[in-house]
Amino acid sequence: MRHGENIWPTMEAITCDGYITDLGLTPEGEEQIHILVSDSTGILSSVKTIYSSTTLRTLETAKIMANRLGVCVIPIDDLRSVDLPLGPLAIETAQRFKKAEKPWYDMWLPGDWGYEDFYSFIDRVDVTLKIISNNQLFNTGPNSILLVCHEEIFWAIEVIRRLNVSPNLDKLETMRSVASEFTIPYATIIELEI
Repeated sequence: MRHGENIWPTMEAITCDGYITDLGLTPEGEEQIHILVSDSTGILSSVKTIYSSTTLRTLETAKIMANRLGVCVIPIDDLRSVDLPLGPLAIETAQRFKKAEKPWYDMWLPGDWGYEDFYSFIDRVDVTLKIISNNQLFNTGPNSILLVCHEEIFWAIEVIRRLNVSPNLDKLETMRSVASEFTIPYATIIELEI
């Protein structure tokens, strides 16, 4: 699932010295998660473990879900979003976002402006999903898990799925296609097999 609404990405998330601050969920974001967990008891009834990105917004989302479901949260740093530039470059990047006439992912995919390289991102997500899958099978056998993460992680999962079916696809073009096809609203549960 995607985390609830948060303050990011706004200039408020960038401190005066140019560092990005993870501000967590807005009150509306917290309410979204409470409503979602109440409305989704059927689909969530088989969840035994929640894996979450280590950002504040995903951990807050995961903790609300875990409290309602009576399960534990396992934070995994590699479920984080794209690594963004830090320091003064963060302010410059945020200002370029505002002026850009194209989607933000078109600036990220080629690795411009200090972003994590796209291919490294896909590889990181792929390895992380394999570790989660192997851990689940080893410890508890097949059961449902809940990933609480970021929109880009779902894009990466879809790219990996498409490349598994058609290995000759171009990774970068596949990601552009997926990113333009899928907009995942805050507090949305997506059923996937990994």
